[in-house]
Amino acid sequence: MNFYKYQSLGNDFIVFDLLDAPFVQTLRYIRQAQYQGERVRLLCDRRVGVGADGVLIIKKNLEHNLPEVFIFNADGSAAEVCFNGLRCIIHYLHSKRDFPGKFDVIMGGRKIY
Repeated sequence: MNFYKYQSLGNDFIVFDLLDAPFVQTLRYIRQAQYQGERVRLLCDRRVGVGADGVLIIKKNLEHNLPEVFIFNADGSAAEVCFNGLRCIIHYLHSKRDFPGKFDVIMGGRKIY
């Protein structure tokens, strides 16, 4: 699976873009990350993995038709909000996905403007 690596104010993240992935595949991938934190820990390990402070997974929220971000810390635990991660996601969506200058994102179950 392709990924991007971004950094913001000293924190670096592995970004997975699942916006175009089928809904079932997206749910499976996020559940695996949630319940198999070892995958996230290995990815974030700077000696044997890609190395990062966390993993950000972007998927489409079908209810609101907005991008939704799932955040996992380097230890494999889930997080609700990460503003340095949000900066990376905004930059990624604007530069790689041609999102407009202002748009909403769902993070931690809440709409962030």
